[in-house]
Amino acid sequence: MSETDQREFHGEDIESAFEPLTPESIISFPSVVKWLDSVNSGKDISVMSEQLNLVAEFCNFVRQTPDEMIAKCIRNLKDGTRAISTKGRNITEENIKNFVKARAKTGNEAIVEENKIRGFFVHNGIFMQGRAAIL
Repeated sequence: MSETDQREFHGEDIESAFEPLTPESIISFPSVVKWLDSVNSGKDISVMSEQLNLVAEFCNFVRQTPDEMIAKCIRNLKDGTRAISTKGRNITEENIKNFVKARAKTGNEAIVEENKIRGFFVHNGIFMQGRAAIL
């Protein structure tokens, strides 16, 4: 029986089981390692501090680890291959927009922040395309 099944069986609140993440605590997740390596900052994460903070805050917002977020965007096909889950990606897109809105970001600032979060997914093989931002 999985840990989640055990908590459900024992009547524990699954939502309360999530422990908030920090930028420091997410850097060991395989999806974050892949992201940092992909953007060539794996050796100097200080250049990614703003993005790491955003991803950690987004994880806390959706109450999922970085790896769980990526897994929800992937589905296994009958032949054993994997494909992007349209449903998972659409839910993630909506969550990104809600997260940025909850942070009271608007206009170009919102677009930039959304795209920084999307970058984490893109570098993990989940195609997401946001609106263009004016920098």
